[in-house]
Amino acid sequence: MKTIIIGDIHGRYNQLRVVLDLINFDPTRDRLICLGDYLNYGPDSQLVVNYLIYCGKQSPRHLFLRGNHESTVLDCWSGLSLRAGFLDLDPGLRTIRSYGRDPDEAAARSRKIADREGLKEFVGWIFPSDHLEFFNATVPCAWLDKIFTSHAGLIRDLPIEAHKPDYYYWGDRSWVDTRSPDDQPPVVCGHWHQPEEPLVDYKKILMAVQDNLAVLWLEEQTIINSEGISWPIDPDWQLVKK
Repeated sequence: MKTIIIGDIHGRYNQLRVVLDLINFDPTRDRLICLGDYLNYGPDSQLVVNYLIYCGKQSPRHLFLRGNHESTVLDCWSGLSLRAGFLDLDPGLRTIRSYGRDPDEAAARSRKIADREGLKEFVGWIFPSDHLEFFNATVPCAWLDKIFTSHAGLIRDLPIEAHKPDYYYWGDRSWVDTRSPDDQPPVVCGHWHQPEEPLVDYKKILMAVQDNLAVLWLEEQTIINSEGISWPIDPDWQLVKK
C-alpha cells in the first residue's frame, strides 16, 4: 500500500489524474491523503470532487482534510456567513461553470439573497447534495503516525492542542517563514502556494504549488509532480537535488 499526500488540487482534474497515474495509484489498494482546497482556480472542480467521492467509496482508508475554500462554502451553507464570497471573481466563475451553472444566472440569483436561508438555497443550487455532504465530512487535521497534517499548517508558538479548526484552514504566515521548534512534530500542509516546487524545510513540507500538482509518496520519501519531476527527501526533510 502506498500512502500519497497531495496538496491543493483547486479544480485541476487533469493534473490530478496525471500525477496519480505516474505513481500507479490504485484507490482500492493505496491510501490518498488530500490536504484540502479542492475547488476554484482550475476549470474542473466538479470532476475533482466526483473523483474524490469515488475514491472514498473504494476504501475507508482515504482521508480528506478541509481547506479554507471548503470552509467558506460550508459557512454559507450552514448559515455562519451572509455572503457567497467563495464565488467572487474569475476563480469562482470557473467553479460555477464546472457545475453547469450559468454565471449570469448565478449573479442574478446572488443579488436576490436576503437572508441566511436564501444563501443556503443559493449554495444548494450550485452544488449537488453529495458534494456538500463530502465537504461537510472533511476533517480539520489528522495524524499519520508521527506526522501531523492540516491544510495550512500551524500557528506559530501555539501548542497543537490549543488550535481551533479555523487556524488549520487559514494558517499563519510567520509559522511558514520561521524555523520550526525542535519539539514540533513533522508537519505536511498545503495552502501556501510555492512557485515551482514544494517547500521542504525543517519539520515542515508545504505541498501546494502554483503551476502543477505534487504528491508526497510517504513510504518512498519522494515528491513527484504532474510534470514527471521527482525529488527525494533526505531524513532531515531536505530536498535532494538531482
